[in-house]
Amino acid sequence: MRAVRHLVAVLVLGLAGPLAGQSAEQRVRGAEIRLNSIPDRGEVRGELLAATGDTLWVEPARGGGLMPIAFGDVVTARVRAHGAGARWTGKWVALGWGVTSLGLFGACQQVDGFCGGVPLVVAIPWGLIGGIAAWSNESGTWLDFPRERFPELPGYARFPQGLPEAMRP
Repeated sequence: MRAVRHLVAVLVLGLAGPLAGQSAEQRVRGAEIRLNSIPDRGEVRGELLAATGDTLWVEPARGGGLMPIAFGDVVTARVRAHGAGARWTGKWVALGWGVTSLGLFGACQQVDGFCGGVPLVVAIPWGLIGGIAAWSNESGTWLDFPRERFPELPGYARFPQGLPEAMRP
């Protein structure tokens, strides 16, 4: 019974953080973008605010205020499609390994007194499956946009309908 209480506590605490940790401010941000081959600026990284007409409106990560960038000045753009990269996947794999290890260790203790190797044996499949999932998530995190695909960028902006008048310089 004690093992079941520990398992429930781990599940509740493990799920409470990721579910409650996303604030409203995080949900309304535009995608992170990296723009390459910009004259006199090199690479620009920041949040994509809007993509209207022939201009990308970016808030640079290093500060400096709103930056309008003409489509013609950019060769390629990389957009972060989602935040489920290797680190995020690793956290869930570790949680799954912990819960599985605790559950099997508790079950083994009911039958046999020697169960010290259960967490190690459980770690092997969790590590293999988790490693493949982390690699897959990380490789699909960034989307490349050549110039001919720039009309698709508004879907990743904070303001897909265009930059509000109050924000225009």
